[in-house]
Amino acid sequence: MKIYSKILKAKKSFPSIKKESANPYFKSKYADLQTILEAVEGPLLDNGVLIVSQINENTVETALIDSENGERVSSYYNLTPGLNAQGRGSEITYARRYQLQCLLNLVAEDDDGNQASQKPDPKFNGKEKLDKMQTALNQDPNSKEKLLKHWMGYKDEFSKNGQMETFKKGVQLLTGETNEV
Repeated sequence: MKIYSKILKAKKSFPSIKKESANPYFKSKYADLQTILEAVEGPLLDNGVLIVSQINENTVETALIDSENGERVSSYYNLTPGLNAQGRGSEITYARRYQLQCLLNLVAEDDDGNQASQKPDPKFNGKEKLDKMQTALNQDPNSKEKLLKHWMGYKDEFSKNGQMETFKKGVQLLTGETNEV
C-alpha cells in the first residue's frame, strides 16, 4: 500500500512532541490533541495524507487517507454509553488524541504511556483518585468540564486495575448522569 510509504516519509519530518498540557488535579502532563496535530498534520499533508475523524453511532474512527488513491489506515474507539454532551466531547477528544498516537506510533517526550503495558499496579487506588477529584470539584464546582477531561484520561488505568466501577462513579459525579456508563 502506497499510504505507508507516504506516512513513513512524513514521519521523518515530525518534530518531537512535548507534554505541555498540565493536569493540576492529578499532577501530570500530557500532549494534547492540538499539540499532536500541530506536529503531524503539516508533514502528512505535504505527503498527500489526510487525517479524518468521524463518529459512527458509538464509535470514533480516525483515519489516515491517501488523497491520491483513497487508501486508508483507521483506528476505532468505542465510546462509553450514557455520557452527556460535555462528557462525550471530552471522550471524543481523548479518543482522537490516542488514535493518532497509535496510528503514527508517536511517543511524547517523557511519556509515561508504558504504564499501559504493565501488569496491574497493586498500589493504584481508584477510590483515592475519586476522593481527590471530589475534593477538587467541591473547591471549584465550575471545573466539571476540566475535571471530566482529565478523569477520562485515567480510563485505561482504572480498567487495567479492575476498578471500572469507581471510574464510572467519577463519570456519573461529573456528568450528573445516573445511567449505567
